[in-house]
Amino acid sequence: MKKVFSVMLALALVFGLMVGTVSAAEVDCDGRVTGGGQIREGKYKISFGISLRVVDGELVFHNTTIQFHNVSVDELDGGKFKGKELTRVSFYENRPSSVPYDNEGCYQVVRYDVTGKFNGEDGYKVIVRLEDAGEPGRKDNIRIELYAPDGLLLYDTTDKVAGGSKDFPGESNNEGTARHLLDKGNFQVCGCMCEPEPDPQPQ
Repeated sequence: MKKVFSVMLALALVFGLMVGTVSAAEVDCDGRVTGGGQIREGKYKISFGISLRVVDGELVFHNTTIQFHNVSVDELDGGKFKGKELTRVSFYENRPSSVPYDNEGCYQVVRYDVTGKFNGEDGYKVIVRLEDAGEPGRKDNIRIELYAPDGLLLYDTTDKVAGGSKDFPGESNNEGTARHLLDKGNFQVCGCMCEPEPDPQPQ
């Protein structure tokens, strides 16, 4: 059974930094995600900048900015999502699904959920799944889902699941196959966990 650490975070905006604590008691975890770049497939393009840091279960800072330059949903073209409040962070081991799970070491696949503004309107949510596949970053990959304030899925980059846009073919092979390789940029991810709990395999 796959195990991850999952943390629930409450945030406040202080001097431009997102600062918060984990709602679950006695969580003592550490992780960081930094990087950015873009994915492109034909005429479709999305760019992003991402950073977050969790130390001993406390969120030190967070930033998620995603620009939907051109996608198959015309209403989203040119749209910008700015993250505000993290509601989940889960790190997974970087490995092909055929390799037995090992819950020790530095984990380089992350799934996190964040609410924020899309084109200045509050209440939207994004789920980001990404992998740091090592240097120089040519195999780093990402999947992005965008949800409306009422919970309706507006957009999913992948072609691997029902409801996906099929704009960006899934090319990952660690902890799922639905993420697309970066065309520019890279990620740096290192997450550790204690108090791991069962969690679905990310895509």
